Amino acid sequence: MKIIVVGGSGHLGALAVKALRRDASITVLTAGRRAIGDGAVRVDLADPATFAAVDGADVVVDVADTTTTAPDALAARPEALAVAGLPEVLEQAFPSIFDTSARNAGAVTPSAQILNPRPPTTPPRPPPPRPQPRPDLAAVRLTYGQSVNFVAWAYQTKVYWASWGPHEPTDCVSLKAGYASAQINCSGYKLGSWYGQSVTIKNYGNGAGIGNELLVNVY
Repeated sequence: MKIIVVGGSGHLGALAVKALRRDASITVLTAGRRAIGDGAVRVDLADPATFAAVDGADVVVDVADTTTTAPDALAARPEALAVAGLPEVLEQAFPSIFDTSARNAGAVTPSAQILNPRPPTTPPRPPPPRPQPRPDLAAVRLTYGQSVNFVAWAYQTKVYWASWGPHEPTDCVSLKAGYASAQINCSGYKLGSWYGQSVTIKNYGNGAGIGNELLVNVY
C-alpha cells in the first residue's frame, strides 16, 4: 500500500509518518508546498494543479497545519483522508502499527490525536475504603440517663452522636475516659486519645432532667 502524508515534514506529520513506517508493507511518502526529503512530492493546498502528484496513492492523509487554505479541494479526491478519520481507518487496516494500550511515541490513537512522546501513565489508586464504626458500637441508642462503656482499641477514637425527640435540641453527652473527670460535650463529635482506657459515654440531655434519645457511633 502507498500512503502520502501531506504535511509530513511538520510536527504532527512527522509523528504520523513515523507511526505508519512501523509497518514494512506500507510505502510512506511526504508531501508539502516544498518537496523536502527523499521521495517527497510537492502538493500545495492552494494550487489544485499540484494534486496530480498524489495520483497512484491508495490513501492521502492531510495533517498540514495551514490556516490560510482549506483542504476541501484535496479532500474531495476519493483517496483523501482527513486526520480526524485517520485512526479508525488505519487501525482496522494496519493493526500492527498501533499500540493503543501503551500510547507509545508516534502511535496514532483512536482518540484521533497524534501524541507527543511520553511514558505510559500509571492508573490512579482507588480511594481508601470509608471507615466503619466498630460493629458493637455502631448505631447505639441511648435514652436519657443511659450509658455505654468500652475500652478504646485505637490511639485515636472518634465518637459521633445525634439526637431526636420531642424536646428542644438536647444532644449533650458526658464523656469519661480512664481516671479523668467526666466532661460534658454538646458538639455532636469528639476525638480522643484514649488507647487502652475505659471510656464511658452517657446521655446527659440538657443537664436539667430532660433529654432526647441519642444515636451513637464509635470509630
